[in-house]
Amino acid sequence: MEEDKTSKEKNERQVRNAYSFFMRGGVALPEKEQSQIALDISKEAGERGISWERVCVEWINASKIDRLDEEQMKSIEEAIRKEDEENIINKLFIYFKDEDTAKRFLKQVIGKKDSEICDTIKKYAAPRLCINTSKDLWRVLYEVGIFKTDYPNYNKYMNRN
Repeated sequence: MEEDKTSKEKNERQVRNAYSFFMRGGVALPEKEQSQIALDISKEAGERGISWERVCVEWINASKIDRLDEEQMKSIEEAIRKEDEENIINKLFIYFKDEDTAKRFLKQVIGKKDSEICDTIKKYAAPRLCINTSKDLWRVLYEVGIFKTDYPNYNKYMNRN
């Protein structure tokens, strides 16, 4: 029963967020359709496990919704980037001493070669800022697109001097 209440509250919050997104972005929708579209976007986001902002951008790009101007799209893309970064930090956090350390690490490794990422991990591991350099850390880095190659390469880079 408690789970149903939490799920319902989350769904209502997502609908409010999506509705607010339309209002802030000046998306041209008849008022009576906004709630239904907000609900549909919220539902799709929940089913796919992605942010409602990302679904909104996909719908806009697919011309399901009138297009926003360039400035509005940039602000939405920035919100998505920030949310993606927060999700990555939440995944990395368990491998590092604290959240700030995970944030610093992420900023240092984005866009780096795999060998440079492993060198950075080693620098964090020596003073125990990175507390776990296992295959699980590689998996997180690989799944979010930071580490580009497979685990054997990660293992080779981590074991070289």
